[in-house]
Amino acid sequence: MSTTLIPIPPEPPKTTVAMHTHFALSYTWKLAKRAGLVTKTVFIQGTTAAAQMIRFNAGKGLTPDQYTMSQDSVVALARTYVQSGDDVQKNGLEKTVDPALDTVEGLQSGAKTAIDAANADKGTHTVKETGAAYSPAEAYAQVGEDMNVIHGDLASGLTHHKRTPTWLRIAGEVSPFLEIVGLLSWLTRLWNADVLHPTGGGGLIVWVLTLVLVVLSAVAVAFAAKAGGVAHNRAREARAEGNMHAAEPLFTKRNWMLAVCGVLGAIISTTLIIRGLQSLDNPRWYEIAAIVALCLVAGFAMPGLAYAAKATDGSLHSRRADELQAWGAQVAETQTQNEEAAQGLLAQATDLDSTVVHTSLPKVAEDTVAEVYTAVQPYEWAYVQVGATNIELPACPSITAIDPDGKPYIVQSITCGLPGAPALDLQPIKTRMGRIEVLRDQRETLYQELAAIVPVEFAHAS
Repeated sequence: MSTTLIPIPPEPPKTTVAMHTHFALSYTWKLAKRAGLVTKTVFIQGTTAAAQMIRFNAGKGLTPDQYTMSQDSVVALARTYVQSGDDVQKNGLEKTVDPALDTVEGLQSGAKTAIDAANADKGTHTVKETGAAYSPAEAYAQVGEDMNVIHGDLASGLTHHKRTPTWLRIAGEVSPFLEIVGLLSWLTRLWNADVLHPTGGGGLIVWVLTLVLVVLSAVAVAFAAKAGGVAHNRAREARAEGNMHAAEPLFTKRNWMLAVCGVLGAIISTTLIIRGLQSLDNPRWYEIAAIVALCLVAGFAMPGLAYAAKATDGSLHSRRADELQAWGAQVAETQTQNEEAAQGLLAQATDLDSTVVHTSLPKVAEDTVAEVYTAVQPYEWAYVQVGATNIELPACPSITAIDPDGKPYIVQSITCGLPGAPALDLQPIKTRMGRIEVLRDQRETLYQELAAIVPVEFAHAS
């Protein structure tokens, strides 16, 4: 192929320059630099090769256009650029391609972890009230059974399955212990006990006795209120199911617990009223009414909230269905999050794969080929220096070829195209392409595993 890489002027200088007494060359470095023809490195390499070519063809009666370069000169010119091309290939792969492929591998490993988590055994959930453990499938079936019972009873006019509002359930858990504030205030004043300083006031014994009485009273009221509420709830459920034999003892238990709450509430309210009135001098009627009302709230309304929260809190069917449904929703949400995480990681891996294949790796290959092909510049300059005017240069090599089936593939090595020039091994690039194919196969498998995930399903408890 006849071409020119160096911008050679139409005519060389009229006066040739003798570098040696028996070698006539066309350019000095000064002239070549002034004309902007070649770099210093190409000038030195090409001029050295030209001097050797003149000696190699001397005495053969040939014109400069008929000169040939010795095999040793071609190898010497090309070897430097093959070695440099190998460095370009190695550095480009290590700095741009390898880190990206490592990242792809890490992303796919993370996706595999997320997919395994989405497919993992979801374990079991133990219902607090019954102690029975359920797998997701068993929970799904149990919720379905409970909802059938609930809907059937609702259709019959029974309303005992309805749950208490969430705010009442929360208030019922907290309210009994709010009495601690009032009791603590009354006892500390009564016995001169300083809560913040155990050894002060009435002494350590009084301080301990104060706290023990306060805590015991609060715990007793809370226990009695909740136990009475639970007993009433189960009794009304048994009555709705026509099982009065089970309902009657539960109603009796409820009555005893309410009696305990009443006695303790009366004691608490009375003591708080007495303490409140003692703290006032000549109280007015509305002050007395306010103190009495607040003390009654502390003694009876607070335990009453705890009782109401339990007494009307649905049935075993509705509570169990709600608990299992809440667990199922959490399991399903976790599975969805893992699936979405896997999809996101695989999408990132796919995008990065595309960047490597269409940008990073082609850039490395392009720079490597360009570096190897640069060897033709000093080759061409050698012919310019001896005065040749018809210079034949090889075409730029390609790292790909077409197989018999018409499919492109990466060749094993490339040369600058000069006769006898050494080749650069492209196995490092082929190795990266092989790694890309392996990662793609893994990613395809992961996509198939992601698509095969069986979603967790639960009947809605509504």
